[in-house]
Amino acid sequence: PLSDSLNRTAECAWTLEDDQAKQTAFTIIQQTKVRLPASETEQEFNNGRVRDEILPYAFLESALLGLDCSAYLSDELKPKANALKDFLGDYQSVVLTKKPNVCGLIRKKCDRLFEVDEYLVELENGKINDVKRI
Repeated sequence: PLSDSLNRTAECAWTLEDDQAKQTAFTIIQQTKVRLPASETEQEFNNGRVRDEILPYAFLESALLGLDCSAYLSDELKPKANALKDFLGDYQSVVLTKKPNVCGLIRKKCDRLFEVDEYLVELENGKINDVKRI
């Protein structure tokens, strides 16, 4: 299992056929049992709201897992959801930085050598309205 910041778990099943591994199942499971901060109500959590502090990280993780990211996007950006995945490119992992709304995307350059590109995710009214490489 692979876990992420929203307590989702990705579970994969594989078979071996003719010395080739083939994926037979891919499931995303959302855990609903989490501790809520004092500032959040049960109603806000049940509405699927993601706190602004983790929204950029959750968005970039979702794109990495190949999930539909449109729920994080403003109405203006929703039609560009697939283009955003192409814009972000191929990356291995997402890391937090000390800067608000900035996450690093880890990319493999060659064997045992990685680089981190930082992206600024701008928010408005709890939705992403711009993503910029900085």
